[in-house]
Amino acid sequence: MRTTRGLRRAAGIGALGASMLLAGQTAALADNVKAKPGWCQYQLSDVTLKPTDAGAGHRYADLRIKNKSNGVCVLSADVKLQLRDAKGKALPTRVVLPPGKPKRVKLEPGQTAVIKVAWGVVPTGDEPVDRPCQPTPATLDVDLPGQAKPQPKFNVVKWKAGPVCNKGTFKLSSITA
Repeated sequence: MRTTRGLRRAAGIGALGASMLLAGQTAALADNVKAKPGWCQYQLSDVTLKPTDAGAGHRYADLRIKNKSNGVCVLSADVKLQLRDAKGKALPTRVVLPPGKPKRVKLEPGQTAVIKVAWGVVPTGDEPVDRPCQPTPATLDVDLPGQAKPQPKFNVVKWKAGPVCNKGTFKLSSITA
């Protein structure tokens, strides 16, 4: 009888040890997850475009992306932009990223990242000079990096800055938090 009780006690201690080991591994895994946040998700972000300056045929704005989630996330300037007309039809759009590997920033909950955006309003190449260089957009879709596929119903910004010349070309800066 003492042998059975001893075995049960040893099994209980072994189970307790395994449980403590598993809890330690889970805590270490949780710490690792906290140390490496994932990409900011489109449905948990607030995207706005704030005009900042104009001059010599160029326009400038800050593309502001706010983390509305409860956790830390990562973002880079490697965003995809798409101009659309009032019916939702895609208009010519081209994005020029800063040279080199895109810098990443961590965004705490409520924190905002900024990407400076520049575009031209003077016709180039074969664009007409007697009328708008391109159709006037109604919206700008902003797809965040790291998403599985584009999400056209999220992060749509109303466009109020007229046509974007040079076939809808945007030049983006690095990202800052």
